[in-house]
Parts: sequence; structure tokens; C-alpha cells
Amino acid sequence: MVLLFFLCFGLSSAFSRTIKIGYVEFFPMTYTNDSGHPDGIIINIAAQTLEKAGYEWTATSLPAKRLAKMLTQGDVQLWIGLSTLPQFKDKVYISDTVVEKLTFRAYTIGKRNPIVKKQDLLGQTLLILRGYSYGGWINFIKDPLNQIQYIEFDSHETAFKRLEIFAENNRECYLLDYQHPSEAVLKTHDISNIHFNDISSLNIHFVVTQNMDGAKTVLDQIEKAFHQLVREGIIKNFERKNKGKSELL
Repeated sequence: MVLLFFLCFGLSSAFSRTIKIGYVEFFPMTYTNDSGHPDGIIINIAAQTLEKAGYEWTATSLPAKRLAKMLTQGDVQLWIGLSTLPQFKDKVYISDTVVEKLTFRAYTIGKRNPIVKKQDLLGQTLLILRGYSYGGWINFIKDPLNQIQYIEFDSHETAFKRLEIFAENNRECYLLDYQHPSEAVLKTHDISNIHFNDISSLNIHFVVTQNMDGAKTVLDQIEKAFHQLVREGIIKNFERKNKGKSELL
């Protein structure tokens, strides 16, 4: 799942001050909480930034493919997420601002050779999350010619539990997951001797549909508001937040 992993906003006219946010269920970045309200790291950044820029907002959870289609059509107008989807070509404006980073990791119990490139997966056993694209690696993973045994899971918790079971039975495998949802699991579920290596990081941007009056102006206002919040210390710079993290959890 490409991830897929993200947010959108919209203006109904050049004079509208209400932004429609679309988001996917990707805890803890964007999700619907127990009260039925949008929540998460990116949702909070969106809310603070839009309010600083003088906009009201609403939010709706959408499947990733539908959200991307609605963004290109202008039904929602801003995605706070990856800017590299092929359907975005010539249909969106992308911010220079990097809002966050989405880091793709390989987890093991006990030290094993790091996963650096796709070819390192040949002949391996993998635990993966259903619906993720893994930065375009999913087709390689599922290609029978590569002899990769993979098991798909619907939740991060279940995937980490299976990683433990494999280790208890002396079965070697890797779990491929993203930093933020993985860390959310590991904060509440202690796993001894777990290791990871970062494979790659993808930038999360403000991505605005071109199918909207004043789109470039709106994007400029949002970026300025975001940077002001960073200067004020209200929004933490992602590089500062992640500085000095250990690779052994």
C-alpha cells in the first residue's frame, strides 16, 4: 500500500474558508479515534496549520485509491502525504516544505543481515502488512520468480506477534513495516532482542489539487502558516524529533 499512507483538503470556491480533509486509516499518523473523530500526528499538524492560516476544516476517512482520485478531480484538494503517485502527474501542486518523513524498516528478532535493496529479499520469509506498496517493492515481493515466502497481516500488532512466534520456533524472517505504526506497537508491547534497519525514507508534503481556484495561493498560505508554527515551537521539526534514535529498541 502506498502508503498510502494521508490528508486532503478542499475549497468549494475562491471565497470559501472551509477546508475538507480526507485521510486514510494509518495509525498513529491519521486515524479515526474511539469517539469517531479524526486524529493522529498528521491530523493534528493539519488542524494547527489550517487554523493558523485562517481556515476552518472538516475531515473524512477514505480508502487510499478513492482519496487519490478525489484529489485529482478536486473533490478534495490537499493531501498531506506522498507526492509520487503516478495519477498526480500534471494535476497537483507540491510544496517545497517537507512536513514529515515516512521511514520504511525491516525488523528482526536477533541480529541478521540488514535489508538494503530489493535483492536482499530473495528467498527470504517476510511478514508484511496488507495493502502497503512498500515504496514500490510489493510487486517484487509477490513475484513468484523471486521465491519470497510472504504472509500478509491486517494489523501491525498481529504482525509483530507472529514475528515473536517465528523467533520462538527458530524460524528466521523479516517484518517490513513503517516507523510510526511500528513504534506505536512497540511502546505497548515489549519484545526482547528486537532489531531494525531503516531501508528508505519518503518525504511527506502538502499536495494541492490544480482543480481549485487559487490553488497556488492556498498552498503558499498553508506553507507560511506551517513554518511559522515551527518557528514558534508549536509544531516540532521532524529532524529534531528523530535525532539520536537507537536502532535497537
